[in-house]
Amino acid sequence: MMNNTMMNATVNATENNAEMKGENTMNAMEMYEKKMAEMQAELLERAFPEISTTTTSMSAKGIVQAFKSGKMESGNTVQRTDVWKAEQRDLFIHSILTGFPIPQIISIRSEMLGKNDKMVMVDDLIDGKQRTTTLRMFRNNEHRLGTIQPIVIDEMAYDISGMTYEELPEVIRDKFDSRMFNFIRIDGADDDTIAEIFKRLNNGTPLSAIEKTRVASKELETVIEIGKHQFFHDILTENALRNYTNEDIIIKTMMMLNVPKADICLDNKYVRPYYEAVHFEAENIEELNNIFTFGLRVAKHLNSATGDNAKKMKRIGKKVTVRTHFISLVPMMYDAIENGYAAEDFADKFCARFFESTTDEYDIYRGNASSGSNHHAQVVKRWETLEKVYNACKVDFRTQE
Repeated sequence: MMNNTMMNATVNATENNAEMKGENTMNAMEMYEKKMAEMQAELLERAFPEISTTTTSMSAKGIVQAFKSGKMESGNTVQRTDVWKAEQRDLFIHSILTGFPIPQIISIRSEMLGKNDKMVMVDDLIDGKQRTTTLRMFRNNEHRLGTIQPIVIDEMAYDISGMTYEELPEVIRDKFDSRMFNFIRIDGADDDTIAEIFKRLNNGTPLSAIEKTRVASKELETVIEIGKHQFFHDILTENALRNYTNEDIIIKTMMMLNVPKADICLDNKYVRPYYEAVHFEAENIEELNNIFTFGLRVAKHLNSATGDNAKKMKRIGKKVTVRTHFISLVPMMYDAIENGYAAEDFADKFCARFFESTTDEYDIYRGNASSGSNHHAQVVKRWETLEKVYNACKVDFRTQE
């Protein structure tokens, strides 16, 4: 926390700087924010001598235009998904309109291929995604305000609760568009430095365990690419994708394929370090994609059933894509793929028989698929039970031509 002496020195330096440069039109808060950005940039350079920084400012309207033109983006792999709730967006928009202090935005400055196949300088944000996303959503009439405090301009109060941007009085729109934001642009940072800066910037904010793990992983881009498989878009909700459930399934699938049964444990205290340390060879990526393709075919076959058993089959189709069940099936799916077995037989002659049975094996499986399902003993018991039934069923499988 900044002490009073440093705060006073900052304010004095801000006032003197304004007098020297003749920036009489910039209000005290904007000058303060600008000075804070410059100080933060200097501290970053001291902490990371390999980088260089520049500071600049841009209006809210300018930020929207920069995203639209491709000169700004927030797709850096370390960035979180869009996690703000409506109330947080409302509060941020109110801060824009009332001049409440807004932290600087930090970007990686690099040359990229833009529109018309021309190289352009692009700001890729590593801090500020939630703010710029909210700003653009509101400016594009994609967010309607809830109940917020009136905005006072020239002693006149404007109640803008429930409005979109286009419904605002012109004077409020102008105030929103002209609000200035400070940027720190970083040059010369490699992926490790970017991840380290992001981790330190978010050290005091509620990053989830999976978000912290993602930042530390050396294979994040590979996991993100695998996570685009159609399997995940078919079985997961948008909220599950935002919470990186697809990445959790990928890592646990990798563990089921590569960790011996005697050592397997899917508790977070084992999964997180595995995610951070895992390295994907080309054959690993191929195996994972094959598993998800096979699983998708199994689910689609069950879900497309017709006739008297359609309802039951669709119920099983939904069940086999539940995270715990799907991950438990991974060793069996791998064996089926290796032996060229038909996904339809895997679905009909194994999954349908097992998951709708009243056998002792299914009772044992079900008893180990609820509370504590990620513990070593439960994972192994499910694996062994499925393996026993699978080996008995696969004698009836056909091989694919």
